[in-house]
Amino acid sequence: REMGQMYDDLVVRVETLAEENGELTSKIEALEHNEVQYKQQLQHYEMIKEDYEALQSSMEEAVSLASGMTSQMSKFVKQHNITKQDYERKMELLNEELDTMELAMEDVTRELEATREENDILRREFRDAECFYRLSGGG
Repeated sequence: REMGQMYDDLVVRVETLAEENGELTSKIEALEHNEVQYKQQLQHYEMIKEDYEALQSSMEEAVSLASGMTSQMSKFVKQHNITKQDYERKMELLNEELDTMELAMEDVTRELEATREENDILRREFRDAECFYRLSGGG
């Protein structure tokens, strides 16, 4: 009778471990998916930053060329400086967003690592439970 109760308890524990393992596996998959999305967004921001730097360089060359010219060129420079200021403001916002994304990425990475550790613990407990079950004559 005690052996039967131990077997029933073991079965319940193994089922619980299997459910927890499934939940953790789903959580890991979701976190890995989020990590891929964050990496793609970071790559996108890097490309935008490169485009901005190329534009800024061109703008600086245009300003340099225009510095010795007449009032018509003065208008051109003024218009492009406004555009440059707009891009600088946008770039600041993008850099802030990038910083936020990097912090979020670090949080996701930490959470993923913690979940993997929990999963490893559950796997060890599951193996121990299987061994106990076999040693107790159940398998």
